[in-house]
Amino acid sequence: MKRIQERKSIRLVGLVMLAMLILPLLGGAEESAPTATPQAILIEALQASEPGMLELSIDKGCGAVYEHDEEIHITVRSQNSGYLWLVNFPADNDKKPHVIFPNQYQQDNYIQGGVQYTIPGDELFPFRYIVVPPDGKDILLAVVTETYRELTKIDFTDILTELEGTPTQEAQALASAVAVLPRENEAFAAAMCFFYTGQVPPSDGWALFIGHSAYHRNWLESKLSLRGRNDTRTVSLPDQAYGVADAFAMAEVLSDSFTHQRVLTGAQATYEAIQRAITGWLAQAPADATLLIYYAGHGVHDYDEAGVAQTALVSYDLELIHAQLLAEWLTQLSAQRVVFIADASFGGTTTYQHKRTFWMRGEWVTDFPPLTWGMCEQLVDYAGAFGWPGQLVAMSAAPPDEVAEESAAFNHGVYTYHLLQGLRGDADLYEDSVITAEELHFYVQYMSDLDPQFVQLTGLPVELMEVK
Repeated sequence: MKRIQERKSIRLVGLVMLAMLILPLLGGAEESAPTATPQAILIEALQASEPGMLELSIDKGCGAVYEHDEEIHITVRSQNSGYLWLVNFPADNDKKPHVIFPNQYQQDNYIQGGVQYTIPGDELFPFRYIVVPPDGKDILLAVVTETYRELTKIDFTDILTELEGTPTQEAQALASAVAVLPRENEAFAAAMCFFYTGQVPPSDGWALFIGHSAYHRNWLESKLSLRGRNDTRTVSLPDQAYGVADAFAMAEVLSDSFTHQRVLTGAQATYEAIQRAITGWLAQAPADATLLIYYAGHGVHDYDEAGVAQTALVSYDLELIHAQLLAEWLTQLSAQRVVFIADASFGGTTTYQHKRTFWMRGEWVTDFPPLTWGMCEQLVDYAGAFGWPGQLVAMSAAPPDEVAEESAAFNHGVYTYHLLQGLRGDADLYEDSVITAEELHFYVQYMSDLDPQFVQLTGLPVELMEVK
């Protein structure tokens, strides 16, 4: 590795108004600047032909504060070995996107599959990324190609349509453009990251997005067949292709209405992290705020001492978050409007792939009779039993005895795909420029072959977003 002898810096103009600096470790002037206000960070996978093909994240996590002159670290993990490129897209159409990795401080961009890299980090990447003014929204694009490509010599503006819409529309255009980068039959993956510095629009919306494509291990031993007998079954939690992408896509489409956001995916979505996000971070929301919790992953159920089936979400470290426990957490919050959305199912299946529930052997079907009480019903009933006075809406992809699925044709879970379509404007059924949770549910019900679930603690509508 060539040692950097002189003090240099590069200004990268970021999307909308944000800029970044790349500085060598041996020095580099840093401008003083006022402190940034809270911001949101969203990450959306663009390609996922195989589970976990490319993961992209930022060191402080979603919803964190990056002050001016603060360092930012980017973490990537590719399923396959290849050449990594990190591209920073500016909002100003007169300015070209910049490749921030590789750069003059690190030319070797080959990464090993299955290895997590933090950039900058250690001696492998002898430079720093510094967040500097102006404030605004940035987009980072990560691309991994099987063969070496001179992306630094590509004028990205030649392959992109005019970006004159909203950030959401611009991101969609960029996602479409990525497909032209690889050569024919070349393996590749791409992921996109949105983040903000500076002032963001005020909002009373707080949202937590949880997405799983794979767990700490793909099997779970639990009291899934207890029902009065002291035994267990070891069931499988197959890898999914789109759980992580779904969480980030939902965060992005709701970013204007829920500007206070956190996204927990993969190894970040542990039991402790989820509990802390709900009982700690969401507890900061005021009483008049609207809270949203979205979950994409496997659902399971086990049995209590009375033999009653109890539905549960699954954390990355394979701890179960039962409906009763989640209701207890919600009752500790000050906010009085909560929307819970689960692209998951809880009854189990004997079909291994593309399902969002646990897999069991065919001979075990009698040990898992069809559920009659699902996550939505249990969550609302427990919250009511605890005397919670607020509004609670619970939505899920399927009835208790049916299975939620993923679709390669949609690049999403089927339920989430239709949620996204509705939230992009189509679910404004009353044409009043407002989408409520109830409207979104009816839209998915009418526009798909699904039988989504909708249960609420009170009959009052809960507004999710304004349609612009």
